[in-house]
Amino acid sequence: VATGLVNNDTLSGALSTNAAQFSGVGTYGINQGTLANANYSITYTGADLSITPKAITVAADAQSKVYGDLNPSLTYMATGLVNNDTLTGALSTSAGQFSNVGTYAINQGTLANANYSITYTGADLSITPKAITVAADAQSKVYGDVNPSLTYVATGLVNNDTLTGALSTSAGQFSGVGTYAINQGSLSASSNYTVTYTGADLSITPKAITVAADAQSKVYGDVNPSLTYTATGLVNNDTLSGALSTSAGQFSGVGAYVINQGTLANANYTITYTGADLSVTPKPITVVADAQS
Repeated sequence: VATGLVNNDTLSGALSTNAAQFSGVGTYGINQGTLANANYSITYTGADLSITPKAITVAADAQSKVYGDLNPSLTYMATGLVNNDTLTGALSTSAGQFSNVGTYAINQGTLANANYSITYTGADLSITPKAITVAADAQSKVYGDVNPSLTYVATGLVNNDTLTGALSTSAGQFSGVGTYAINQGSLSASSNYTVTYTGADLSITPKAITVAADAQSKVYGDVNPSLTYTATGLVNNDTLSGALSTSAGQFSGVGAYVINQGTLANANYTITYTGADLSVTPKPITVVADAQS
């Protein structure tokens, strides 16, 4: 505003400032520049050109990662930047490498530029479970023994994490000889993992025992005695089925007859058999001569 001009006079030239199109946010003096008229002496009162921040939008990109992996780069889309300007700083999140599975907000963090006012739209970093494998170890035991520890190899755990619970099997101490599956049971990982389980078997093998036949004897013509034995090593009140055998019959001649294992058995045992003999002895008789003349 020029005050004091007469005769419809005007001023020539123009005011000036050192601010340009892309000068940074701030206050710049407006100077008299070339403004003049030779017929006037000008007393100039300056003012300021204020440059305010330009409004832009920044939208974070949604991200995901697997538990235990390093965080991905937190990227964004900035709309409204001019003059090839860029933003300094970085987005942030509370999630770290070993943060639990879940969804974590991506925040503006230190992302800024003094020449812009940012309207920020956040997104999430999703952490998904890590895939691991668990392979049961094959086990074996002898019938009647306590079950061995059911062990396994877990591949893929990180951060010193461990599994909870235990493997299981339907086999007990006195389960019969055979093969029993080792199942995952209660063995599990935290929600930070998905488990792929590979089973194995617990093999129960026969228990070694000894059976010793008892020596027997009988008189020729008598019915055979019971063929008895002593079994050492049976457990769980088990008994043997079947019976010992011999080739001797009621009227087999005097002599020694081997007592064999016969059908004596139990599927849960391997028998080391020691035989004995059935001795057939002569039958006493009387002979009375007839009187003769």
